[in-house]
Amino acid sequence: MKTVLTPFWRALLLFALALPIAARGARADETAPPRPFQSALLEASGVRPDRLDHYGEVLDRLARAFRETHDPGGDARDRARALHAFLHERVLRGTYRASASRLGVALDGGPFNCAAACALFLTMASHNGLDAQPVSVRGHVWCRVSDAAESFAVETTCRDWFEIADRYAGVPTQEVSAAMAAHRRRSTTGRVLSERQFLAIFHYNEGVTLLREKKFQAAALANLRALALDPDCRPAQQNLAAAKSGLSSGSMTPRRALVGQGLP
Repeated sequence: MKTVLTPFWRALLLFALALPIAARGARADETAPPRPFQSALLEASGVRPDRLDHYGEVLDRLARAFRETHDPGGDARDRARALHAFLHERVLRGTYRASASRLGVALDGGPFNCAAACALFLTMASHNGLDAQPVSVRGHVWCRVSDAAESFAVETTCRDWFEIADRYAGVPTQEVSAAMAAHRRRSTTGRVLSERQFLAIFHYNEGVTLLREKKFQAAALANLRALALDPDCRPAQQNLAAAKSGLSSGSMTPRRALVGQGLP
């Protein structure tokens, strides 16, 4: 059952959606072109407005470095393999942490989760001509890369993903590791996300953190942003209701974040 928004909460939703525009000040005029997905990801993941340009330049430099050091030829799998290795060598040097959705932290070498790792892969893929999309199930998100010949998964948190995938290629599910079997089960039910739906995950995850900190109004705003981008995000509906309850009673239990374990 979906959360029904009263006039008050609908007004709060409009306020929530206006906040990022107001924060950008003079840059947010009505004639400005739509923000690219890269900037929207940085902002949704918690990068402050005054740091958006900095981290945008970091991503641009990484994209140039990858193009300068890797052959643009080859099939999609070879290019995705090279990009995945590059990200783990140059960026994803911190530890995996389920709550670590912030791209600025990951770009600084800090902890990351599957949402942050997937966002970095998608951003770099778009810079380098790879067709990649986010795919999710409850508790996890990964990437799917496609070309004319094939479509394949990339578990972006797993440093050795391509070696593991090669090892188990053609092996029956009952004979693979538990982690690979779980991945194969997820792959049959995963939902391919649009850009808006993927952005919603970051707002939702921020809402989970804010609920745990009992910052109920800020948590409500985060979940409203998530629902504006993905109205069918049931966990955000549930956590919006939890935030509303918390505002009334001062206590609640949040649903867990839409992040999950990477393969070992």
